[in-house]
Amino acid sequence: MNRPRAARLLLALSAVATLAGCYPRYDWRDYRPDCARGWCGFVASFPGKVTNASRDIPVGTMRLPLSLNVVSVGEVTFAIGAFDLLPGSDPAEARATFERKLLDDVGATEGRRARVVMRAADRSEVPADSFEAAGSRGGKALQATARFAQRQGRMVEILVIGPTDALSSDSGRQAVETFLTSLRLD
Repeated sequence: MNRPRAARLLLALSAVATLAGCYPRYDWRDYRPDCARGWCGFVASFPGKVTNASRDIPVGTMRLPLSLNVVSVGEVTFAIGAFDLLPGSDPAEARATFERKLLDDVGATEGRRARVVMRAADRSEVPADSFEAAGSRGGKALQATARFAQRQGRMVEILVIGPTDALSSDSGRQAVETFLTSLRLD
């Protein structure tokens, strides 16, 4: 290899390495939760090591147990959660509760809703709602993208939330798309 070509190649590799250090590192892995720890009705690709949590969330006059699977990469959070729709619980009210929480999290007053299709493990279609919101907190622009579906008596939420600059970059948009489309519900 001649010297000028080698120098250009080295310069290009150096630039790529420098730019790669500016964005979060996504270490994608397929994940299926342990049924002994809670809800396990899905498989998805997460961009890092998954942690599990659970908490009760108020929905109307009820408190519903929410099971969460979460990964944070830098300031970006990827999560899949679900709770049983107990007798007397209202799915529309539950979805509205999640949406209000996302609006609060990103400092927005309203979001955009649309109908989408998610996939089940058997490749069938699962009707779902998408929700996107953008706002700011503490002077930092933030955004959230979520999908909500009802499946086997549960409300399921998949979401990505983080700084707008990280999520609007090419790698950020690709990470959001990879995560949202990787979910397969049982």
